[in-house]
Amino acid sequence: MAWLKKRIAVQLRLSDPASLHPNQDLLQLGMDSLLFLELSSDIQHYLGVRINAERAWQDLSPHGLTQLICSKPEATPAASQPEVLRHDADERYAPFPLTPIQHAYWLGRTTSLAMAASPVTSCLSGINATMSSISPILEKAWNQLIARHDMLRMVVDADGQQRILATTPEYHIPRDDLRALSPEEHASRWKNGGMN
Repeated sequence: MAWLKKRIAVQLRLSDPASLHPNQDLLQLGMDSLLFLELSSDIQHYLGVRINAERAWQDLSPHGLTQLICSKPEATPAASQPEVLRHDADERYAPFPLTPIQHAYWLGRTTSLAMAASPVTSCLSGINATMSSISPILEKAWNQLIARHDMLRMVVDADGQQRILATTPEYHIPRDDLRALSPEEHASRWKNGGMN
């Protein structure tokens, strides 16, 4: 338990591992899916135990993780080779289940987190390009990136299944010429969501 508390404290940037209560909900301390994957990898590497993510998320606390580690539900040698994944072209665009972590986020979604903005708007709203030639180049690169990586075209259906879209419409980066605005109007536009 002491090793685990130290690892959790390092990941969550806590100054005192001893301050971690055994039943403390690690989500409330900032544990997210990426930190959990890193912790899970450390557990497998150092302890030779591969924990079940779905079971871990049912009690994501130091005590819950200790119980999982001690029960050794999926004990593996620390140096074992990962499972080899095989490409299945016939099923590439077929629906498939969410991972336990994705499912937890999907169940916990709220209207306050609605994905109203396009990915381009979300990722690029802070860029203030002064050269008009940058936008077409950036737009082309963004669309090439989406075309190349399937998970950037992933959608979650109402039944909780995810699927990859074969194609998506071309994304266009919104452009507004703000040069004629006063500094106050310019600041207000950016403060209230950027473009348009």
